[in-house]
Amino acid sequence: MSVRVEKIPFQRGAGGRLILSRSKSLNALTLEMFNQLRQVLEEWEKDPEIKLVILESDSDKAFCAGGDVKSVVQESLKEETSFSQNFFLAEYGLDYYLHCYSKPILCWAHGITMGGGIGLFAGCSHKVATENSVFAMPEVSIGFFPDVGGGYFLNRLPQGVGLFLGLTGAHFYGGDAVAMGMADFLIKNEDRQKVVDCLAQVKWAEAKGENLRRLTKALHSFRLHEIQSNLALPLTEVGQQMALLNTFEQVHQFLLEADLGSSSLKKACRAYRGSSPFVARVIFEHIKRCKGLSLAEVFALEWDLAIRFCHEPEFYEGVRALLIDKDQSPRWRVRAVGEISQQEVDKILSPLEHNLLEPQLTQRRSTT
Repeated sequence: MSVRVEKIPFQRGAGGRLILSRSKSLNALTLEMFNQLRQVLEEWEKDPEIKLVILESDSDKAFCAGGDVKSVVQESLKEETSFSQNFFLAEYGLDYYLHCYSKPILCWAHGITMGGGIGLFAGCSHKVATENSVFAMPEVSIGFFPDVGGGYFLNRLPQGVGLFLGLTGAHFYGGDAVAMGMADFLIKNEDRQKVVDCLAQVKWAEAKGENLRRLTKALHSFRLHEIQSNLALPLTEVGQQMALLNTFEQVHQFLLEADLGSSSLKKACRAYRGSSPFVARVIFEHIKRCKGLSLAEVFALEWDLAIRFCHEPEFYEGVRALLIDKDQSPRWRVRAVGEISQQEVDKILSPLEHNLLEPQLTQRRSTT
């Protein structure tokens, strides 16, 4: 199985453990994995014995590198349009469900945590990064947009930072994630079992609010007090500069010409220069449009946009170049900002007639 399911005996009740086990693929999330995670979480939510859930992986290299978009493209090429709808319905439904879950969820994001992996991570009540965590929302590189709630959580980062991360796919690390508010704790990965042993001794209550506090207290005793963050300040500074720019053309020019001190941020700008200008323009518009919206509203917009992207040649070309043929040389349909028509941008950002995700969002509203 791609997800191992375990119960951990506690002094009072038990903990549920969900372990991503598709390590050869860096735990890229398949439709089967979304459905399995959702099914077990629903069972545990009703089980009074389960006091909290731990979500982790069995890989030293990755928590989760993202969703298995290669399968989406391959099935879509067979004209299996229902597969892409089912894939994003299951993924976004699971991510939103995590945000609304009635019990504490501890996510241990050790190693590569990108795209769909951040979607899982962001939905959990207690987000732990380690000394080897590497985060990114790199969808622009495959001709897609930062989804899985990205329009919501990227807008909650320091001003302009989320836009930079979404447009460039820049990597950042455990200490940076804590410093910017994307992760709650930085804990050494070698302490993972000690944390589990500690949780087994906690006297868990029946109320979610009390158990959230008790989990927070337990994790505080393991957190690293000296948080190394080399990128939080440079990212904040570049974000402040981007926040002063009003149009996509201004932001595009800034990223083409930016001379940033950090080698990581310079690398991110170089990657941006190789991305599709059309996709970058859509990402810019989407992130701006999501500012101030609720989580449910953002997921509804992202469902529409994801399905629209499944008919966009840039998405197919990006996945082909990076994940299928792996020639790393995408031949973008749109090569320059001047070739982008506002009509095309408006069309891909327009709502679908039937949003299949909305019933799940209505049924289970998050307080976020």
